[in-house]
Amino acid sequence: MQIRLTFFDVVLFAIMIIGFVIGIHQSIYYGVANSYWLFMLSSLAFLWLNQRMRNKKEEMEKNPENQPGKTSPGKTKSAKRK
Repeated sequence: MQIRLTFFDVVLFAIMIIGFVIGIHQSIYYGVANSYWLFMLSSLAFLWLNQRMRNKKEEMEKNPENQPGKTSPGKTKSAKRK
């Protein structure tokens, strides 16, 4: 089962990665206490993205007809018109 990412999910992922990398850089130069807020921002983005992915997965399991790439039996064309 594949979950498609929305633009907002990609932004959350970018905030997570960028916050973590900048937090490591700042902790090397200024210490962990001064870069703590960057690690917390990264952690919050991770938790929010994780919750969104879990909710999307549960929604797809509840409604299998809404999965991308699958067509419902009523929407297929079975006979050609002449």
